[in-house]
Amino acid sequence: MLLRLKNIGKIYDSNDILTIGIRGINLDFDYNEFVTIEGESGSGKSTLLNVIGANDSYEEGELYINGEETSHYGAEEWEKYREKYIATVFQDFNIIENLTVLENVELALLRFEDKKLRREKARELIEKVGLIKQINQRGSKLSGGEKQRTVIARALAKDAPIILADEPTGNLDVKSSREIAKLLKDVSKDKLVIVVTHNPEFFVEYATRRITIFDGSVKEDKVIEKPTETRNAEIPETKQSGKKNLKDTLHIGVLNYKSRPKFTAMMSFALLVCAITLFVVLSVFGGSLIQPIKSSLEAVGVSGKVIVSSEKGDITQEDLDEAAGKTNAGFYLLDKEFSEFTVNVPKKSGMLSSYKVTCLYSPYEYNLKKGEAALVIPKSAESDENTIKETFLNANVGIEIITVNTTLSSDGLLLYISHADAEENGIKIKAINTTMKLGETVVTVYAFEKDEAVESGKINLVNSNTYQATKYSAVFSIKSNKSYEVATDSEKDETRSGKLIV
Repeated sequence: MLLRLKNIGKIYDSNDILTIGIRGINLDFDYNEFVTIEGESGSGKSTLLNVIGANDSYEEGELYINGEETSHYGAEEWEKYREKYIATVFQDFNIIENLTVLENVELALLRFEDKKLRREKARELIEKVGLIKQINQRGSKLSGGEKQRTVIARALAKDAPIILADEPTGNLDVKSSREIAKLLKDVSKDKLVIVVTHNPEFFVEYATRRITIFDGSVKEDKVIEKPTETRNAEIPETKQSGKKNLKDTLHIGVLNYKSRPKFTAMMSFALLVCAITLFVVLSVFGGSLIQPIKSSLEAVGVSGKVIVSSEKGDITQEDLDEAAGKTNAGFYLLDKEFSEFTVNVPKKSGMLSSYKVTCLYSPYEYNLKKGEAALVIPKSAESDENTIKETFLNANVGIEIITVNTTLSSDGLLLYISHADAEENGIKIKAINTTMKLGETVVTVYAFEKDEAVESGKINLVNSNTYQATKYSAVFSIKSNKSYEVATDSEKDETRSGKLIV
């Protein structure tokens, strides 16, 4: 079985208002099927197609690809699925108007390095869709039906086992619509073709199966002709070299120049003038421009925990305010004020992905005491639940107990904290993943505390190289003329985080 949808549901959450896109979808799809999905506007047809094409997520059920579950898929796996399994035919054609039919189809064949082979395959596909007479005609000169045939040829060039067509006859006249319906039927051999349509009359003669969607659910699933045979498709591993990618980029650039030589030449000249101007400005004013960049606190660097302490004695509220201000870690809470900030949980070994956790205090959510927190986590992130909890429990920021609540929403992760923790530990909690810059090294602030065990003038930084703290450093109490030496720190942990003690 190529595709299996088991109790699939899609829920949209807009301003805390839940809307059901589809629900309880149970469908199997295989090769040699030509399926139409029909229904009124807003019934869920396009939502179902988007879930199948991985252009939208699902919150309920399971989607199987050749028997493999996908609920654990991250962005990389879904991208791989779209690349190898899915080809799309759009209602609005999406061809490049200034390129010829041949050039449009060749763009989908860039995986073939041999130019002659690429051209031969393109010609075969163009002939298959009946456009051999228009092969050298620009897209802007084609009729609607001819443009859609070009799109189908391009979809076939991808050689994906699944072709998804979203209203492919929506912008065509009756004659062209019937021709496109027949063409899609012809190409459905050895493939799965799924068509969403408002005009089922064009496909009645050709569809092997008709599915009707009503109010987000399957109202009817009528099999007209069973698929003749099945086969299993595996995702081939294709890695293109940097040289190949460069050649493809140059090829596309040449096609773009050929299609609009005057416009391309004018834009190239404008970019050249901008580059020369920027070079001159940096040469003259480089020092004054670069210094603020070096002291920027917004650079993304090492992920993990870094402890910063003051050299002048006990940490005061003024010290915390100063450090928080310089590291964008400020957190100020007035009584009963709704406040929130985000903590990043980086992807570690064994995790499905990285996460952003929105931490907030609201007097109307839960009844939390000091040291307690409530984590609201999507079902799709359940397998990483313990690691996410440990990010906060092991951070020594006052949170000792975290209860977990699972939700079907895909809006992200929420961590509700108590009023007391928000006031007393808000800065520390927010600082878990706040970044700052020391010279050429970017580190992450974890919390602020004093450590008398460190010799003056030395920095202990786990898993890092020696560096200099320059006058551009953005850490309080570091003087511009002081250099720091990196010493080995025994406090290494699984996160490979650094411990910086100033």
